[in-house]
Amino acid sequence: MAFRFSDSFDHYTTAAQVPLKWSSVGSPANIIPVAGGRNGTQALYNTSSNARTINKVLDNQPTWIVGIAFKWVTILTATSSFYIECLQSSTAQVGVYINGDGTLSVRRGGSGGTILGTTVNSLSSSTWYYIEFKILIDNSGTYSVHVNGVDWLTGTGDTQNTANNYANQIQIMAGLNSQSYFDDAYICDGTTGDDPSHPNNDFLGDVRIVAIFPDAIGTYSQWTPTSGDNYTCVDETTPNDDSDYVATSGIGNIDTYNFESLPVSSGTVLAIQCNSYARKDDAGSRSIGNAIYYNSILYSGSEQSVGDTYRYYPEIFEVNPNTNVRWTISELNSVEIGPKLEE
Repeated sequence: MAFRFSDSFDHYTTAAQVPLKWSSVGSPANIIPVAGGRNGTQALYNTSSNARTINKVLDNQPTWIVGIAFKWVTILTATSSFYIECLQSSTAQVGVYINGDGTLSVRRGGSGGTILGTTVNSLSSSTWYYIEFKILIDNSGTYSVHVNGVDWLTGTGDTQNTANNYANQIQIMAGLNSQSYFDDAYICDGTTGDDPSHPNNDFLGDVRIVAIFPDAIGTYSQWTPTSGDNYTCVDETTPNDDSDYVATSGIGNIDTYNFESLPVSSGTVLAIQCNSYARKDDAGSRSIGNAIYYNSILYSGSEQSVGDTYRYYPEIFEVNPNTNVRWTISELNSVEIGPKLEE
């Protein structure tokens, strides 16, 4: 699957929620969700002048494509006030970094590593930019940087800093002398996605990531709500943990919900990401999946093992399983989605 992860940052209201979806967050109290995103929604804001990172652990891939909207508050006074970095475990392979003059450099081996190329154009403060970075990690690798959909830098060179020609973590950093905003992040790999005619393994362009929430009962109501209708226990912008929830011990039980319509009526749906938020409350193993009900047919996603504490369990669906091609907006507006207890 080429489309691997996305975040709108719209479904957080506290800093503590962010590391429940990302693998790790540096000093989460300083990276908070705030109003002021690009589309009148929320963004992630680094309140400190120190460096703060968000990190996603994935699998071993030689090619990664990462996009994120970025804005800093004040003029840069030092290098590395922002970067997108591809790591093998904790070691930086290659990344794109902002310099003190607002230009972008691709470097091998971290922020102080070997410069492979630098843009002519530069970024300004207090302005939203959509920055995308595509990399093939190899001793004879390739790299490319797009800003607002325009190619600012493309080149070839040694992009491999370790003995292995892959990365398995994506790390994004803001700060270091500049408070900064993030919005609308995506991560793709270089494989072919579920729709070969639209493989999602190249630059996606300046995209918008939208969070929508349950707003009505669906066809399946096999999980037990703490009170009221099932969807009312899972419709919060930020989950309220044990204040209200749906629960089940029955293997194969399914809950599905209708969702809000998308706030746009035209455009391309590149993928959807279902973000189940769950925990188990007893000893033993438990796993859940995402159920999709569309056109009177039920489809099941992949199993994911659930731990004892709440966290997000994202799953990507690049195509409508009923059509095996990209979702349309009208299809997404009519689909039902919810949890299934697999084990």
